[in-house]
Formats: sequence, structure tokens, C-alpha cells
Amino acid sequence: MKLVIQIFILLICFNSFCQEDFKDTTWFDLDWKVSGKTNAQFYRVYKKTKNGFLVHDKYLNNQSQMVVEATAINPKLMKNGHGIYFYSNGIKVEQGNYSDNNKIGDWVKYFNGGKDSSITRYKSDGSSEVIRRSSEQEIYTIVEVQAEFPGGISEMIKFIQNNLKYPENARKLLLGGKAFLKFVVNEDGNINNTEIIKGTGNKEMDEEAIRVLKLMPKWKPASMKGENVKCYFNLPLSFSLTEPFYTYNIFNKNEQYLKIASLIFEGKASEAYFLVKDVDDTKADIDLLYDKAILYFTYTDRKKSCEIFEKINQLADKGSSIYKNSDKYYNQYCN
Repeated sequence: MKLVIQIFILLICFNSFCQEDFKDTTWFDLDWKVSGKTNAQFYRVYKKTKNGFLVHDKYLNNQSQMVVEATAINPKLMKNGHGIYFYSNGIKVEQGNYSDNNKIGDWVKYFNGGKDSSITRYKSDGSSEVIRRSSEQEIYTIVEVQAEFPGGISEMIKFIQNNLKYPENARKLLLGGKAFLKFVVNEDGNINNTEIIKGTGNKEMDEEAIRVLKLMPKWKPASMKGENVKCYFNLPLSFSLTEPFYTYNIFNKNEQYLKIASLIFEGKASEAYFLVKDVDDTKADIDLLYDKAILYFTYTDRKKSCEIFEKINQLADKGSSIYKNSDKYYNQYCN
């Protein structure tokens, strides 16, 4: 009953607080460092109360990020009393009490839009215990601090380069591409639930991408409000050769493209070469043009290949992998 009364009182204060016009505003960047309004991701307003202050932090969309009772604002916010945290869409994250900026007593954490929750009891000696677990731990897609490979992106690239083994059959067939992986980084940094959300079109390359992912050491886990949480992580992993190589777009449903690309990935590039001669360059899509250019390059018609690379460079999205490959080959072999 005491907890219910505290929440009720705070919500009454919160409602009246939202209706007032405040002049004192402090802006914060993504790391909660004081910043100018231009670089801000959050802002804070507050009002004086009988026992101290009621502090209201907000997202830039004006949704509440935190409402908390405090005994001091400057030079440091001192949280003493009840606090509630929210996602940017207004859904509650957690709530409980503070004593000198330390969580104390029972804190409720909400999952699945508030349909599920867990309770953690924080003790005065700094320890804590879970009183009630949620039926299913939430896996976050947006977090305050992102999960990170130990040492950062540069170390992850080195790890992949040192461990990735290009499938020999794919190398012989001049197959390349990019596998888009999705996985979960747990609270302890371990990786699980690995899956491919967009494959290369070659089973051996896709399996190798998963194998390397499972070799990775523990990551630095993501965190929310200073606590480690599960989060999803997407990672593209590329297979590329020094010489021109074929790629496969699994989302392209053009029948002519599918027929030629399937032959290439089945190791029947010579058959695909004779079929591609009938492709009208003015009507073909980018994927088909790219495979046609590689087929002509492989079967010694370099002049025609260069003409197609030039056409791709004029039509393709400048940020696409096909454009980057085509532009590279054109500069390397056609100039």
C-alpha cells in the first residue's frame, strides 16, 4: 500500500508539473553531458517542492525520460525519493526509490510494453537480489550504450580477417557477396540466436559467416540505466576477391536475372555466358547488368565488359556495393 500511495502522489505532482511553464532548462547530449541546444538529445526542467525538487528529464520529442524526486539540483543532481523512467514512446521502463542517488528497496522493471515485469530488491549495503523475474527477458533493439566487440570495430575487423576462411569452391567459381547477420548479445557478453537476415546466395559462404560469428569472444554488453541488458546486433560480413567476382541478390525476382544468376552460382557460368548475350542492356536491371559485365570480363570480351561497367556507374546508387565493385573494376581494367 505504501508503494501505491507513493506512486499516486508522484503522479499527481507529475501531472501538475507537466502543466506549468518552466524557464530553467538544461540541455544534455547523448552521454548526458551538459551541451548547447543544437547538440542536445535530452533536456531537463524542474520545480521546487516542499521537500526539495521534482525533476523532469525529457526527450527532444517532449516525451518524458525521467521524473524523480531530488534534494539537490546543482552542482550535482541528488536523487532522493521516487523515480520513474520512460522510453521515448512514453512506455515505462522502470520505477522505484532512491537514497542519495542509490537505488533502494523494490524496483519494478517493465517488459513487453508493460505486460510483464520483474522486481529487484536493492539493499543498503549495495547488494541486490531478484525477487521476481519476468517470464521473458526483453531483448532491446535501441539501447543507451551499444554492445561492443572487445577493443572496438577495428579489433573486430582484425578478428574477422584472421578467422574468415574463404570457401574454396566459392573462390573457384568467383563467387562473392555480403551476408547480413543478426544475433543477440546477452547481459554477460556472450552471443547467441545467430541468424542470417540476408544471405550471399551461397550456402558455404553463409555457413562460414555464422562459424566466424560463433568464434567471437565475449562482447562488452549493452546497457540501460547503467545495467547490462540483452540487445540485438546486426553485422554485415563481406566475401570479396581481388579479381572481378559474381554476386547474388536474393531479393531480385526478375526471371531473367534469376535464371542467369542461378547458373553462375551452380558452377555453370559458361551456360550463363551464352544466355546473357541475348540480354538487352537498355532494359536489364543493375544486378543483371553486373553479372553480364563479369561474364564478358571472364570470357575475354573486355571491351564489352568495360562498356557495361560504365553504364552501371551511371545508373547505380553511388553507395551500393555493386557500384563500388563496378567503379573499381572500371578504373582498374578499363582506363
